[in-house]
Amino acid sequence: KKKKNNIPDDEEHFTVTTRAGENGSVDPEGETTVDFDGELKVTIDPEEGYTIKSLKVDNEELTTEGESREEYVTNGYTFTEIREDHTLEVTFGVDRNENNIPDDEEEHFIITTTVEGGNGSVNPAGESEMIKGESLEVTMTPEEGYAIKSLKVDGEELTTESESRDGLTPYTFSNITRDHTLVVSYGKDENENNI
Repeated sequence: KKKKNNIPDDEEHFTVTTRAGENGSVDPEGETTVDFDGELKVTIDPEEGYTIKSLKVDNEELTTEGESREEYVTNGYTFTEIREDHTLEVTFGVDRNENNIPDDEEEHFIITTTVEGGNGSVNPAGESEMIKGESLEVTMTPEEGYAIKSLKVDGEELTTESESRDGLTPYTFSNITRDHTLVVSYGKDENENNI
């Protein structure tokens, strides 16, 4: 309950101070004067590829680790029945998969792609760190006069003897929920029929 301060309510004003970190903005930003019992809506706008990392109102954290910030990105934050000064501070974090959860709070998986025996390449090569739910497209490129001889994904052979290797590349890992491996080897293809 508010103590009496002998100032008529219609003459009383309060300050809401808002601050945004890098990679996003708030509107209004800085100090805004609000009347007694007034309301102020603050819009929170992360830059492309970012979301809210931390949202503090009067130094109290409103976000929960690993949970979506979509509500605050969509609706902002509204101060209602303002009867004292308030603060709002927001920071932003990278959000590659655009689910409004900062990437550093999500599960990560490793996709390992290798070429066995040379005569071609794979792209990306080596280890790719992926966020849960992301997809990764892997392109296999044999050198001139070679074709894909063997393609193993998570240890399972995907090629069949005497069948064309058309359609094997690119290979896409979709909705990634665990670590994966892809191993490709190339063999001579004198007549260039991809067998």
